Amino acid sequence: RPSRRCRLEAEARALALAPPALPPRGLRACTLANLRLASLPPALLDGSQLPALCQLHLSGNALTDLPVTGAAPPERLAVLDLSRNRLAALPLAVLKLGKSLRRLGLRANALARLSEGVAALRHLEVLDISANQLRALPLELAALRRLRHLDARDNELARVPWGLLQRGEGPGAPAAPLTLRIEENAAPPHVMRLRARLA
Repeated sequence: RPSRRCRLEAEARALALAPPALPPRGLRACTLANLRLASLPPALLDGSQLPALCQLHLSGNALTDLPVTGAAPPERLAVLDLSRNRLAALPLAVLKLGKSLRRLGLRANALARLSEGVAALRHLEVLDISANQLRALPLELAALRRLRHLDARDNELARVPWGLLQRGEGPGAPAAPLTLRIEENAAPPHVMRLRARLA
């Protein structure tokens, strides 16, 4: 007999393929991966429709943006995986999740720039922006005091902000230092660290 979670995920898949339907209000984890979706029904990011949603996995689709609604987003949404899509910029709908989002996956998109608005995600703990086309990281990332893991491998970075390298040092530093992955970029990690120190 299928579990309740399996049934809810099956209904979520049906929702993506037939947007007029409404998702179950008790949905906590929704996986719509590898479906080649180019768009999503706004209900998926509407807190009044999905008040219990905690995890949303959307990897392996063809998304270039997320729907923005006038409603408040799901206030419990802590995990959002947008890996392997076609995002060229950080969607505005993601920035509206600043009160809840803890983990954000943006691996293997088409990001050439990361918006300074990322500072709005003040509870973010894990950010994966690897395998994109980023040439720089915004200094605002250093303001995310709860961020403990940042994966920026396999981009086109030639330097990183000194503020990121200083994380975990001095008064007001986070409880855990930041793990920063910057391998496989335009410059080797030690060169980027040296450039940041001399900037």
